[in-house]
Amino acid sequence: MVPILFSMSLSRLGLWASGLILALGFLKLICLLVRRQSLARAMDSFTGPPTHWLFGHALEMQQTGSLDKVVSWTHQFPYAHQLWIGPFLGFLNIYEPDYAKAVYNRGGESSQERAGLPESQGLRTSGGEGILGPRLKSGKLMSTSYLSVNLLWEFPSPH
Repeated sequence: MVPILFSMSLSRLGLWASGLILALGFLKLICLLVRRQSLARAMDSFTGPPTHWLFGHALEMQQTGSLDKVVSWTHQFPYAHQLWIGPFLGFLNIYEPDYAKAVYNRGGESSQERAGLPESQGLRTSGGEGILGPRLKSGKLMSTSYLSVNLLWEFPSPH
């Protein structure tokens, strides 16, 4: 029985390859469902229009025009609302500046933890260097302040 399972005939190799592809596809599906569940849990505290289980809001936006539908949602939900494109891609539209400050300036945990994402997805903000290393970050800060001072000198005094 053992030599039959490990024989390298073309039909056996095809069976092994299809089994491997099926297992990897199933693993990817599980990862997507876990990510969807964490995003949905993170956005549960924000209200929004009802979603379709497969299309999210994409089908409704396509039928009525995306800009008109988003404008109607801003009147219906005054601070923010969820926007789902399909079952796995979710956005949070925040259009009130004070509400955005309250959401993003919460102390304590990092922004990825607030969004329900693990630290490996997205930028490292609290403990790490992020995209910019320490040398590039200090150079960026120096050039930014120099640029703003130069711009201020160009404007005439109001007095």
